[in-house]
Amino acid sequence: MSDHHWKKIRDVARSLFKTAPAPEHADADLNLQVAQNLFSQAVKLGQTGKIDDEISIYDDLVRRFGDRSEHELIGVLARGLCNKEALLGSLGRFDEQLAAFDDIERRFARFPLQSPFGEITAKNLLRKSQTLRQLGRFNEEIAALAEFDQRYAREPFPALRQMVGACLLDKGVALARLNRFEDELAVYDEFIERYGQDSTLEIRKLLCIVFNNKGLRLEALARPEAQIAHCDEITRRYRDDAATMEKELVAFSLLRKANSLHALQQIDAASATLGDIAQRFGASEQTALRELVAQALHQQGLLLANAGKFDEAATAADGVARHAGPHAALGLRVKIASGLIGKGSKLAAVGQIAEGLAVYDEIVARFGDDPAPPLREKLARALFNRGLLFSQLDRAEEAIASHDDLHRRFADDPSPALREIVVMDLLNKSANLLKLQQADSALLIFAEVDQRYGQDEDPKLRVHVASSLFKKGRLSNLLGRQDQAIAAYADLDQRFAHDNVPEIRSMVADSSVEHAKILEGRGMATEARAIYHTIVHRYAQDPAPGMRQLVAWIKALPHTPGGNA
Repeated sequence: MSDHHWKKIRDVARSLFKTAPAPEHADADLNLQVAQNLFSQAVKLGQTGKIDDEISIYDDLVRRFGDRSEHELIGVLARGLCNKEALLGSLGRFDEQLAAFDDIERRFARFPLQSPFGEITAKNLLRKSQTLRQLGRFNEEIAALAEFDQRYAREPFPALRQMVGACLLDKGVALARLNRFEDELAVYDEFIERYGQDSTLEIRKLLCIVFNNKGLRLEALARPEAQIAHCDEITRRYRDDAATMEKELVAFSLLRKANSLHALQQIDAASATLGDIAQRFGASEQTALRELVAQALHQQGLLLANAGKFDEAATAADGVARHAGPHAALGLRVKIASGLIGKGSKLAAVGQIAEGLAVYDEIVARFGDDPAPPLREKLARALFNRGLLFSQLDRAEEAIASHDDLHRRFADDPSPALREIVVMDLLNKSANLLKLQQADSALLIFAEVDQRYGQDEDPKLRVHVASSLFKKGRLSNLLGRQDQAIAAYADLDQRFAHDNVPEIRSMVADSSVEHAKILEGRGMATEARAIYHTIVHRYAQDPAPGMRQLVAWIKALPHTPGGNA
């Protein structure tokens, strides 16, 4: 084939090539495809746990396409950068995460808010503030929140308005973490000024939190007057609001107002405010409001009980039981019972015995059938005190009836406090039996005390058991039953001679002296001297003044060790 022929073929072939430059979109499409493939590859690596490799690919995306201007390509880049930032945070690489926040800001802040990239910028700034909070870098968090507020506070979009409000609230909380309480309060006031009339649900929720936070801060700062004014503003604003969250806010604010009034010693006003809560919200079926009503009634009842208004306090206690159950009212009922016992004691102390008895009768009427252990103890104390008052009036038969009532109710109760009350009451009953010349019945009481409590290791009960043995010996001696007296004294000595309770040691020593005197009266001087010798040996080094006096008295006796004989 001639050269001319080949030349023609080459010309034809050359004519088949498109020698003009390719359209620009072909290169862009190829870049987008590469970027998308890289992004997908990064995600897959992350799903298999290769986080560092995933981050490396995102960095490669930035190196390759970070300067491109195509919208879709920028979108892939943005997703990669956001994923990288989140991964760095999850790995605890916070300095790198903060750098990633700044990189996102630098690349996308130029876009308008309405664009997807503008939204990314806004959310990026919020996430940065949250990371700074987690790191405890509160001053920097505040700066980020302030920047968000400055940028977006005038934007008309409802969703962004909510985000700005949340940032303002977070700023107040961050200031509180730095103990900048005045600045915190100023932020809350600014929030109320900006959003106080906003009717959207999300802003209303934030506003309730702001009002609540401000109240908490005023309470913590012990500013009762400012707290009262704040609570009054809340009540005026929401007095006719039917929404649950606003109702709860009003109830909480009234509770705080009552606390502030109490702090200012305005007790009647505090009680009235607590009663206002019950009146406003007492019919509510909402659990939270019922609990708040119960709390208010409980506080009101305590105030009334402290003021001696026990009937009104009892009404409040009934309200607590209705709203939160009988157990919730227990503390208030115990307070009422304690207050009544105190009232009865004060009346008796100033000689108003009949009035004191009436108070104890009221306690029995109110709480006689209450099974709660704390109230059973209060009831036992009231019956014990009532028996004492009858004794003071020399109304021994009525006193014994009161003793028997207490015994019937509480004799078998295992509570240590009630066991002590019962044994003391038994010993008081023995005294009233003696007033009625029923000595044998009194001796039976002493035997019952020993039978019930003789093996108890409680020091308080041991004192009463020792006392019953001592009184048994003394009464037997007075009745001329000297053998029984000697047996009681010997029993006391055998069981309690080495007891370290001072009161018991004193009773053992006194009983030994009386034992010795009985023996002396029978002409058994040697045996009596042996007892005196034992007393001196036991108690010569006892530090108690009474015991030293007793030892000195014995030594001064004739025919005793160390005596005058």
